[in-house]
Amino acid sequence: MVLVQHSGELLDFTSVPSQTLQDVSKRVDLAFKRFLAGDSNAKRSGRPRFKNSARYRTLKIEGQAITIERTETDWLFLSVSKLKGWLKVRLHRSLPDGFALKNMLLTKKSDGWYATICLEDPTVPVFNPDEIIPAWENTLGMDAVLHEQDYRTYATVTSNGAA
Repeated sequence: MVLVQHSGELLDFTSVPSQTLQDVSKRVDLAFKRFLAGDSNAKRSGRPRFKNSARYRTLKIEGQAITIERTETDWLFLSVSKLKGWLKVRLHRSLPDGFALKNMLLTKKSDGWYATICLEDPTVPVFNPDEIIPAWENTLGMDAVLHEQDYRTYATVTSNGAA
């Protein structure tokens, strides 16, 4: 337990999954990196604002902390480590066979809680582009630019869409 100095409130971090706490640290680090780097014109937009419990609305929970207890036609029952009870999630599309659960985002909105579930589907093929060497046999055309006395070619486009 951590004692917060300004209010004396006791915070119990043992009830929160460790990956969620790591995500909070990552968000703070990213906010300060963006602040220090500035925008494309090197202008800083201001310090990152403190987010109290009312403004911090999304929690990321990694897949190893989630167990699927039961699936029904339109419902999915999940149990999250360190949280008591089940989460009842309404499914908007069916789950693929043999999927792997990567992570889940729990978001609190004005009309309730929403869960965004990230899955890995083994039936989706991995895209491996073939190496195509542009040659006269597979060339459809090329982009050329005339600038003053210079003639430049920028890309050769093949029939397979490779450059």
